[in-house]
Amino acid sequence: MYRSKGQKSLTPYFIEEVKMPDNDNGEGNNLEEDFEGDSTFPFIKVVVGSKAQAFYILKTPLMEASPFFKACLSAGMIEQQKQEVILPEDPCRAFNLLKVWVHTHEVKNIGNNKQAMSAIQAWALGDKYCIPKFQNALIDELKEYWTQWHVHPQFLSWVVKHTKKETPLHQLVCDQLIHDLVNCPYPYRCKDDEDWVDSADKVVPAGEGIYVKPLKDLLAHPEIGSKLFWATHNLERGGADPASSGGCYYHVHEQGETCSKEKPGKK
Repeated sequence: MYRSKGQKSLTPYFIEEVKMPDNDNGEGNNLEEDFEGDSTFPFIKVVVGSKAQAFYILKTPLMEASPFFKACLSAGMIEQQKQEVILPEDPCRAFNLLKVWVHTHEVKNIGNNKQAMSAIQAWALGDKYCIPKFQNALIDELKEYWTQWHVHPQFLSWVVKHTKKETPLHQLVCDQLIHDLVNCPYPYRCKDDEDWVDSADKVVPAGEGIYVKPLKDLLAHPEIGSKLFWATHNLERGGADPASSGGCYYHVHEQGETCSKEKPGKK
């Protein structure tokens, strides 16, 4: 369900823990075991997550995209000798987005909150492995998604816990949540709050109140709670939607690269 002008739709999807199946369901490319130890083979094996999900990625594009993998796969490193990199702490679905981007330079459209969470986690992988172009592609897809759907408060909880403060991702998620709290508040409050009490025949939007509990959990964080309180208090209703901001205001920029950042709302 998409929003009409001035009103976002409510998504029925909630964030769930990403659980990978024991078998490979196509997220990694299955290749013959005979190739795994061949240093001339164009693919590198990357073992991801606690369940050791295997991904096979084109080695040269991966090294060109990331200085981390370039260093790992350089001559003399154990990863180069084994043609294998082990990343036990990385989430599999997020890493699959990285694999697809390395091969195609594209990020698939985000269709629900679970996919949005994977994209957020993938942005953190891009930060970890120094791949700004991948991060920027993810930001563009997240912005597109949030032009239609409300921000789940758990997104900001995860970003605060797992990324550095004041990163572009942190700024976007925070700005977007503040905007939605002020301009599209229905999923974040109970039906007996504020103006709902004054009008018994008020039509309650579908999905109203679905994010009340996760928002309360988020506000329990003293630093976040204070920031959100003052930001929502000072933001005027009807302001520009950060998700609709043009240019690369929330992009990461490589060292020495110049880019004219546009403020949210500009096209």
